[in-house]
Order: sequence, then structure tokens, then C-alpha cells
Amino acid sequence: MLNMEFRGRAFVRAIFFIPVILNSAAIASALGGGDAIASMLEEQGIDKIFDLEFYLLQTGMTEGLIIFIVDLISRIYAILSLAGVPILLFLASIQSVPKHLYEAAKIEGATSYEMLWLITLPNVTPHIVTVTVYALVDTFLTSPVSEIISDELNHQNWGLSSAMAWIYVGTIVVMLVSLAFIARALKIGGSHYE
Repeated sequence: MLNMEFRGRAFVRAIFFIPVILNSAAIASALGGGDAIASMLEEQGIDKIFDLEFYLLQTGMTEGLIIFIVDLISRIYAILSLAGVPILLFLASIQSVPKHLYEAAKIEGATSYEMLWLITLPNVTPHIVTVTVYALVDTFLTSPVSEIISDELNHQNWGLSSAMAWIYVGTIVVMLVSLAFIARALKIGGSHYE
């Protein structure tokens, strides 16, 4: 949809990238993690207005379902902040598909569904590996394990921190090598123009 021509396309594309900008450390420290706003609402006695868990408990739903729903909703921002760059990478790869392939397919009578599966997807598959590697590395960098390693380093447990970091790097390397073997076995990432 982001590749289609429509009014306000630049604004809609910017919406997908705004969480990446807001996820920066400078913005997070400037906003204070929302603690100031939460304490202000608590002082006024209106902190329950934004408490979804409180409202769901009033409906009589089971506690396990409530925890699942609240966790799901609380992760929306994290998902959007991690999805901005992959969306831009996929958008760039879709825009790099030669337009003459779509024009020829239209002349031949291909439907949009057929163009997606026979033109777009085969030409975007080389970029799927790039996006997967980026997402994997970015997820590891923002995971709680990285915080644990840096906390151990700050407490001057250099040996433990170093060992944890090497195990962590080894895990990432094993996952990337596995991804490379899977991509090679499925022939993902090769040129489709040959």
C-alpha cells in the first residue's frame, strides 16, 4: 500500500518511521520514560483513567486473558519502533523492481494477485535476507540480555560480562549462519533476471 500513488502518501510513510525517531535515547531521556506524566496523574487521582487492566478486571474476564491482552497492547509501540527501518527497506526494494515488468504483465492480462506472486515477491526476496539480518541484530541489541551484560560490566564483573558477551555474539553468529544456509537452500537472495 505504501508504494501506491495516493494523496498524503509522504505523510503516511512518515507515520511508519516516526517511532524509529522517537525510540532514540535522546528522546527517551527527554520524555523521562513517561514517569513524570504518570506521577502527575497519580497526584490528581485520575491515574486509573488510562489503566486498561483495571477496566478489563471490571468486566469479569479471566486474569490470564487480561494479562495476555494488556501485554499485547503494551508491545504495539515496541513493534512499531522496530518495524520502521524494515518497512523502509522493503519499500525501497519494491520500488527497485523494474516498472516494465508490471507493464508487460498488464498487457498480458495478469491480475494484481499474479503480479504480486510472479513479479514483486521474486524480486523482493533478495532483500528479505537483508531485512531479516537487520531485524535479528536490532532485536538482539535492544533485548534485555544486552542490559544484563552492561549492568554486569558497570558492576565491574568484567570476566562474567565478557563471557556473557562472547556467548551472546556466538549465538548471533550461529543464527546468522543458519539463516545463510536456509537462504541458500531455498535460493533466496539470488538474482531473478538471469
